[in-house]
Amino acid sequence: SYLPEIGASVEEKTFNWYSSLYYIVTFAHEVLFLLVIAAIIILFDTSEIVTAQVSQGIDTVATGGYFVLSWYYFNKKEAKAKLPEGSNLVSAGFKQVFRTSRGIYQHYPKTVGWFFIGCIFTEAAVASFVA
Repeated sequence: SYLPEIGASVEEKTFNWYSSLYYIVTFAHEVLFLLVIAAIIILFDTSEIVTAQVSQGIDTVATGGYFVLSWYYFNKKEAKAKLPEGSNLVSAGFKQVFRTSRGIYQHYPKTVGWFFIGCIFTEAAVASFVA
C-alpha cells in the first residue's frame, strides 16, 4: 500500500533498486529459513510435530523482530480520512471496503470477476512455488 507513495517521491531508478533489493532479501530469508529447518531435522532427527513447533517458534521470533523493526521506521502521517460521527473504527473500515467493492462492481462487472479469478490462480501458483 505504500508503493505508489514511495514511487512518487523517489526516482524510478532508486525505486527499482530498493524494490529488487527487498525481493532479494525476502527470498534469501526464505531459503535461509528452509536451510535452518532442514539442518535441525538432520542434526536432531526430530519428528514432524517437533519440527513444526520449532519451525513456528523460529518464524514467530523472526517475523516479530522484523515487525518491531519496521514499526520503528514508520513515518508519522496524518489521517487521510476522518472517522464518521457515531461510528467505530471496525465498522467504518468494513463499510468503506463494501462501498468501494460495490462501486467497482457497478462500473466494471466483468473485469473485476476476471481480475479476481486471475488473482486466485496467481496466488495459488506463488504459494506452490514458495512452499
